[in-house]
Amino acid sequence: MKFLPTNPLFQQDHFGLSISQNALRAVAITSSKTIRSQAEVLLNSNILDHGILDKPALTAALTKLLSQGKFTTSYTCVILPDNHSFSRLHTLPKIDFEDITEALSWQIEKIFPLPKQEIYFDWKLIAQNQTELTVLVVALNKTLLDDLVEIFEQIGIRAISFEPAASVLTHILPSQDRAATSILAQINQSGSSATLIENGLSTLTVTNRFEAGTDTNISLQRTNQSIQELLSFYSLHHDQSAPPVAPPAYLTGESATVELADWFKDNLKINMSLMQIPSTTPAFHEAYAAAASSILPPQSHQNINLLPGNLQNIYNHALKYKQLLTTFQISLVILVLAIASIAAAFAALIFAEGKANAQLVSLDAAAATPTYDTKLVAALNQNSTAITTLFPLKTTPLEVFRTIDKVPPSTINLSSITFTKDKNTFILIGRALTREELLRYKSLLASADTFKEVIVPLQSLETTENVDFSISATINNLTP
Repeated sequence: MKFLPTNPLFQQDHFGLSISQNALRAVAITSSKTIRSQAEVLLNSNILDHGILDKPALTAALTKLLSQGKFTTSYTCVILPDNHSFSRLHTLPKIDFEDITEALSWQIEKIFPLPKQEIYFDWKLIAQNQTELTVLVVALNKTLLDDLVEIFEQIGIRAISFEPAASVLTHILPSQDRAATSILAQINQSGSSATLIENGLSTLTVTNRFEAGTDTNISLQRTNQSIQELLSFYSLHHDQSAPPVAPPAYLTGESATVELADWFKDNLKINMSLMQIPSTTPAFHEAYAAAASSILPPQSHQNINLLPGNLQNIYNHALKYKQLLTTFQISLVILVLAIASIAAAFAALIFAEGKANAQLVSLDAAAATPTYDTKLVAALNQNSTAITTLFPLKTTPLEVFRTIDKVPPSTINLSSITFTKDKNTFILIGRALTREELLRYKSLLASADTFKEVIVPLQSLETTENVDFSISATINNLTP
């Protein structure tokens, strides 16, 4: 069963967990993306031997990691080495996104030379045109993931995402390169990888595995060769009308240093630099990227999430139970409040009846000897004349609301309008068909004399189609 992106599970705080051949690393961050806590436990090199886990040793290491990190949540995004995953670009006829997983399942053994029953797979959209879709399909050994889930259940970890390292590291590239083409190289003691990043997506990854004791020069040469293969692929698929310019490259991984980045830069003649994240080292980049990622459900066209189906079902049942329990609790509170309100209203009615009877007696007594304050009557007349004259000129949020209601074109769907009185600001929440339509809507609002400032947050402009937005519109001062 597919999770919805708005499912409460994916709104949970989580920490990033990186599992490599040599170490476990975990990072938890604050809402401002600064590191709250981090931990590291070194592993025996054969604890993850060719995808076969030493479960007792890994269980002990994870328990030690959690003790060191003192994380405040049990939810985690898990990052696995690229050399344990398989990825392929695949083209298929243009169909609804909801049908892509089923279509791929019929062809999966043609995409990967592996039995269908031995892998978990997921996909994300790379490109589309009028007739075709191009997707990146990623697969992982089912036994490896099932063993990890079993260990997590024993020690109380709730994994909500499994993703290869190259895929998740794209989330922390410098913002100017996320929408362009770049190369991400990762070098560790047990292996290396080089990934071509296009439009914020990892489209091609070349991996190397290093045996224990591999000479450093050999490791560098093999990594160097992987990057050269990506550069050749990029040149081959680049517009041939002009000589292609090599894309910028970034180096990360537990063995990455400024000196290594300079070495690759000199040998490959490309703009290579060490990826920088404040307050942490390259060894923790994977775990940081996982902690900073927005988690989307499996089968979302925007990401890779190899969360096993049986784990999805467990989470679904738990969430349904939680929702039913919450609904019951809310209903019970509403019932108690309703009974209390009726009792209070009845008491107020009795009190008001007694007070009204007393006022009637007082009025009867006053009617026998009427007296009038002529100055008070004159003041009341003057005030009523001013109110009658000024009221039609008064501008209220109701008039502004009517203005807002007339402005949006058919491509804008408003789902919520909120007015903050102390700031004279309307918050408009909804969805635009495209980014261009959202910008046109902003211009229409800004051109109205009603508003003095209309702001669209930058994050509302990251998506090109079906754009969820939140517009802040400050109105001119209301007539007092």
